[in-house]
Amino acid sequence: MFKEAFITMLCFIGIYVIFRILIRKNELLAKRLIVAGLTLTLFLNIGYNVHAFFPTLVLDGINYLGDAKDNLFIYNEESEFRDQILFPVLQNRTVLVDGSADFYSLFFRTFAGSTEDVTLTENERAALISAQDTLSFSAPLKIVNLMNYAFPAYMEITQILHLYLDEAELSGEAVLIAVSDDTANLYLFTEKTYREVIGHE
Repeated sequence: MFKEAFITMLCFIGIYVIFRILIRKNELLAKRLIVAGLTLTLFLNIGYNVHAFFPTLVLDGINYLGDAKDNLFIYNEESEFRDQILFPVLQNRTVLVDGSADFYSLFFRTFAGSTEDVTLTENERAALISAQDTLSFSAPLKIVNLMNYAFPAYMEITQILHLYLDEAELSGEAVLIAVSDDTANLYLFTEKTYREVIGHE
């Protein structure tokens, strides 16, 4: 620590001496270099902070639900609330809500671009749920506890719920389908994956 501070102090002293000499020889050039140096330092500092600190500071385990609704850039996969990825995922997308996922209907109606109620057969639902290994994202669904006003049947839930999301297939997909298992875990598939699993064209 002392060594780094000493080297930094020597650097500042060296820069000061160089600019003192330069000011005596060419004051205009010295002023231009000072302004350019300060400007460069400012932009480098802003760039570093945005890249290294901003996402972590915004979502460092104490974030408020909804922070990432409009901006995937500030979504932090190491956050305590990884399920918050739902907000940018649902925005501007249509969610087809199977009857098994009625528990989530109000939440989807509130945060998705639009919703439609659908009814899958038992076999279709079972096929989708059994395909959860193909889903690239899973996380505890803490939204249910933190936003219980969006889940009218919240008091009936006693266990920790989980989110399983077809994250790898989201690009270019405007329609998602939501199903739930017997313990109310949520599975969100893209329509493309749904058709592949069910065998529909």
